[in-house]
Amino acid sequence: MERASAAVSPEQLAAELRPVLTSITVSWRREMGSATGVGVSQAQLLLALATCGAQRVSQIAASQGVSGASATGLISRMEGAGWVRRCPDPADGRGVVVEMTDLGRQVLDEAAAVSTRLLTARLGALSPEHRARIAAALPALRGLERDWAGHRGAGPR
Repeated sequence: MERASAAVSPEQLAAELRPVLTSITVSWRREMGSATGVGVSQAQLLLALATCGAQRVSQIAASQGVSGASATGLISRMEGAGWVRRCPDPADGRGVVVEMTDLGRQVLDEAAAVSTRLLTARLGALSPEHRARIAAALPALRGLERDWAGHRGAGPR
């Protein structure tokens, strides 16, 4: 929807933005999974390990928003593929941490490259004016992302 005025209520914007984000997310997940063979949960875990380093299963479960059993299943599948490995926790020898392998790093790097190619193609299909509008919206979207990340698991406010 084209807007002549900057005055738009959060409720109105949310009602218009939600279906667009949902559609983009569903299409993105489908296309990425098909192009890379890496599922969303797998990609999120690889990215978390690349960003934060080795983590305990409980940390992974919390950051993924899943139960410990679900996290363990995900880790086991990824360990079987050679993308992650379990190692003794250096801070507590009774526990284990999960870390990314070199193969996991290659998978993540390839998924990122595919993601960039897919997004580049989609953006390239837009008019220069629409690309400029998306670029202009990036600071606001980054602010929304930071706010959202700061309230993970808190639900609607």
